Amino acid sequence: MKRRTVLQSAAVVGSVSLAGCLDGFREHFEGEFQGVVPMEIHSESDDAHNLHIEAFDRETGQQTYDEGIAVNPDESIGPPHLSATDQRLHVARIDALEDEVLDDQRVSITGETQLVLIWVYDDEVVIEVSRGEADEQIDDPEDADDLEEPEDVDTADENEAHDDSE
Repeated sequence: MKRRTVLQSAAVVGSVSLAGCLDGFREHFEGEFQGVVPMEIHSESDDAHNLHIEAFDRETGQQTYDEGIAVNPDESIGPPHLSATDQRLHVARIDALEDEVLDDQRVSITGETQLVLIWVYDDEVVIEVSRGEADEQIDDPEDADDLEEPEDVDTADENEAHDDSE
């Protein structure tokens, strides 16, 4: 009888310990997988293009992402993922020979962002941001809701607050 009681106790302790390990394991990986935003780049162009993609944290202005990518005609690329935080994404199409910006677009990335699609055409770059039901497409910089550079955001917010107080 005592042997059976000891074995039952060991089984119960082992089951409880394993359950705790599984919960910790699941929590660890849920945090890892929920914190990224996948990006896809699709070229609909007849020529190869160089893109420079960077992101800046909205609060601090610190750069959070910086990638240079070459895209060939009719090619699709999956660059490294963005973090799912509040940030500004800037995509510039660069002329490699002249080293000048041919086209650039900016969009906002939030924790709700699920996917960023970048379409490269012969004469423009189009960014589609999928936030579930509220998708956003930016193909003209004037349509973007957040075009300020990171250091300009704080002063713009302060000016608006000052104007409201008058």
